[in-house]
Amino acid sequence: MARMRHRHLMAVLVAVSLTLQIVEPSNAGDPIAGHFAVAAGEKMGNPLFNEGAMVCPDMQTVQLVVQAISRYRADLQRQRPTGGVDTRLVPPQSPAPNPATYGCTIVPNGTRVFVEKFVLPLVPLITVEVDGSVVIRGVTLSTMLNFIR
Repeated sequence: MARMRHRHLMAVLVAVSLTLQIVEPSNAGDPIAGHFAVAAGEKMGNPLFNEGAMVCPDMQTVQLVVQAISRYRADLQRQRPTGGVDTRLVPPQSPAPNPATYGCTIVPNGTRVFVEKFVLPLVPLITVEVDGSVVIRGVTLSTMLNFIR
């Protein structure tokens, strides 16, 4: 029971730290509502986000997905062999979390997005347009964007 509580607490702490990370100033500018930004998931330093910015319907969902991914990564780390003869990785007991199953979309790196407003500090509400139509609208973390002016 204490072990489960510890795992849950660690996942929550990782999610909170990801959410509250200080936005690294990009060469292009600071986070400002009403301006464009570019998806840059690789800024997170997390291989599961390398393909772009994760956009979800609300902040609770962003936190839930980050927690699920953090738990999955922690499980992978625990299963990594620490020594001995057999150096093969043990496959995880469950597949990697898929943000789409939570209603989230990965906006590919380099995609231009419009930052409508900030729903919380460092949590922008963004829209992605293709051919003049809004295709994706939701929240992400500022750390998954490079801000441009």
